[in-house]
Amino acid sequence: MSDTSNTTPAVIDLTPVEKVELRRPCLCGCGGFPTNPKARFIPGHDAKLKSMLIDAHLKGIESITIRDENGERNVTPMEWATELDWDPFLELAERRRDREAAAKAAKANS
Repeated sequence: MSDTSNTTPAVIDLTPVEKVELRRPCLCGCGGFPTNPKARFIPGHDAKLKSMLIDAHLKGIESITIRDENGERNVTPMEWATELDWDPFLELAERRRDREAAAKAAKANS
């Protein structure tokens, strides 16, 4: 048995190697990539998507196209919000809109 602990390798290869890595883009649709591979959003972009979904829901937009590795699919803003566990935010925005409309109507009638 020979002692290899004190031997120096003949070649130390530091040549860069292309690393192929599947990364998911930010879910807001900006085209950027989160730096953390486990993250779904670039910091702050979850709020952008949440605002967009609330706005689309309140405007009555019936369909949003989502494109991913499984192809394209159309969903309502509420369906997508539900997938992200954000449906309470859309429901709250709806109640707030209705409450403000009722207050405005009551003020106009007084």
